[in-house]
Amino acid sequence: MAAPAPYTPGHSRILKLAARSLALAALFLGAHPPLHAAKWEPIPAAELASDKPTIDPEAGAEILFRETVIMHNLVEEFERRHFVRAKIYSERGLQDFLKIDLPYDQKTKIRDIAVRTTKPDGQIIELEKKDIYDREIIKLGKERVKAKSFSPAGLQPGAIVEYAYTEITEGWSWYVPMYFQSNLPARLVRYKFQPVDLSGMYTTRETQLTARVLSFNCAPQPLKPDKNGFFVFELANVAAAREEPYQPPRLNSESSRIVCYSLQKQLPPTQYWAKQGKELHERMLKETKATKVVQTTLANIVTPTDTPDQKLRKLYDFTRTKLLNRASPLAGFTNAQRAKFKPNETATDTLNTGHGTAEDLNAAFVALARAAGLDARYAAAGDRAFLSFDANITEPFMTSDLIAAVQLEGQWQFFDPGVLYLPYAVPHWRNSDTGVLIAAPKDATLIAISVSAPAASPIKRKAFLTLDADGTLEGTVTLEYDGHHAHARKWDLHDKGTAELEEYVRDLIREHLKLAELSDIKVENASNPLAPLKISFRLRVPEYADRTGSRLFVQPALFQKNLPLLLTEKTRRTPLAFDFTYTTTDDIRITPPEGYELEQASAPPSFDLGALGSYAATLGVAKDTGALVFRRNFTRKAIAIPTQYYDAVRDALEAIHARDAHTVTFRRKPTADTPPTVSNTPAPAAPPAPASP
Repeated sequence: MAAPAPYTPGHSRILKLAARSLALAALFLGAHPPLHAAKWEPIPAAELASDKPTIDPEAGAEILFRETVIMHNLVEEFERRHFVRAKIYSERGLQDFLKIDLPYDQKTKIRDIAVRTTKPDGQIIELEKKDIYDREIIKLGKERVKAKSFSPAGLQPGAIVEYAYTEITEGWSWYVPMYFQSNLPARLVRYKFQPVDLSGMYTTRETQLTARVLSFNCAPQPLKPDKNGFFVFELANVAAAREEPYQPPRLNSESSRIVCYSLQKQLPPTQYWAKQGKELHERMLKETKATKVVQTTLANIVTPTDTPDQKLRKLYDFTRTKLLNRASPLAGFTNAQRAKFKPNETATDTLNTGHGTAEDLNAAFVALARAAGLDARYAAAGDRAFLSFDANITEPFMTSDLIAAVQLEGQWQFFDPGVLYLPYAVPHWRNSDTGVLIAAPKDATLIAISVSAPAASPIKRKAFLTLDADGTLEGTVTLEYDGHHAHARKWDLHDKGTAELEEYVRDLIREHLKLAELSDIKVENASNPLAPLKISFRLRVPEYADRTGSRLFVQPALFQKNLPLLLTEKTRRTPLAFDFTYTTTDDIRITPPEGYELEQASAPPSFDLGALGSYAATLGVAKDTGALVFRRNFTRKAIAIPTQYYDAVRDALEAIHARDAHTVTFRRKPTADTPPTVSNTPAPAAPPAPASP
């Protein structure tokens, strides 16, 4: 059987997502369970007698022992055997075991599940196979994550729950992450890792397969096998992983380790990155030659009078619209067809076939740009959704995504046409605020990719509405998304039918307006990479306004009504890590019922959020219709905010939430008309802006 190809910067995002899905199970308590399908070890007497948690006195349950055995043999799949033993101490702790999910995707199989409960009186109840079932837990476009789900029998405080299963995953990875924390504290967590036989593998005069371990948020541990050839990693008294909104990747925030294989000798960072940059440059020269096919294609796209920027824009749009990403459902390929495709070795191959992987499309873009006389190169970017960039970690997974870099007027700009829906010169948010290695023949060109500007990802929303005397709000609404917002939503929507699109829009609005009724729903440009995503519909919301006698109380901020606070915890353990910057512009007009007028009203106060962004709101009355006109603008400028600024950011977001809840009053006109007064003068003072990180 052929050995797997060495991992190089530029593995496709699909393969990387599959590798990360192996660790998805660790997000759940049941994520690291079997060893033996139905053979149970005796429970130690001390664990049976234990009546209080030892790690966290407030915990309602505690993992007594968790073990994962990883059989990383050199085959087309590898095996993980999991086992968990946990004790329930209270009714609150019992809630963690009412349903246990063991996630898996299309490349993963779960088998040999065994579950038993030992009650305080010693009675043992084993779960029957018929009580284990499959359910879908994540649905992102065509991506599906299911779970084997079960509820252990005989649950009660004082009971010990044990379960085991085997996880089989297709493919082979050059790095294997191990996560020691879960949603419960653990007395002991152990990983036993059986690597491939390193002796003789890939051994030449220049290379030999080696392995090393990297530790994150825990003490380093040497990579030494035990007598059975297993690398054993243990952590005792492991605190529960405290999930926080907008937290950094797990490797940055939890106790974790990664076992890495390599064909290269360990080099100092400067030498390593120079070597990687040179190899990436050599690969680029080989794959992006200005062949006759490349030159002919180029001549049909650009003109001699085009500026460099015009050339790039045309080439970028050509790559996104004329070349098909094989992974996209819009390409029309079945899984069986994709499996039969030969890899495109060069950009010429991609132009000839008209389709390829995301990397193939990026390579074709680079080839065309180079043929047009531009300084375009391969660039290997980090993925900050997996791990924050650290140049001292000299492993290929630090720069795993192949994108394009083009130097214009002395500045590097970055492109990723292979992912289809990103705007011109806007890399994926995962590849921004991170390191990027640009192909270079000699010295390493290792720089940072900055975050795209807020204006690159705007949301524009408009609503023209009428309020009736019963408090029902009705009218037309339009939503427009561009940049990162459009990219994410288009990948969700581009292959959906009319009924699915309508349901998506209804769910989007009913998430915060439970009584909303939508009709005449239209979704435009869901699969068009060149235009913003547009959604329009007719909206009816009964009981939107509160009625009291002759008055109606209305919240003008329609799109923020009933939304929860983003940050609620008083303290914060990890830095805030938002995905990207953006702007939101809302224009809302509400015509009052016949016979009603606006009482004295003031706009919610605007204020500067410092490093975080800005918030502004205005309120007025249209002279021609008498409609209330509310405009709201919000900009988020920062994505990475250190923990010490958490209180200031939380307070600022709470202030925005309060301003969005601002209400105005319509009253039934009195006998003698008195024109209302409207003021944009803020009533309460704005909180101080957060200090710059």
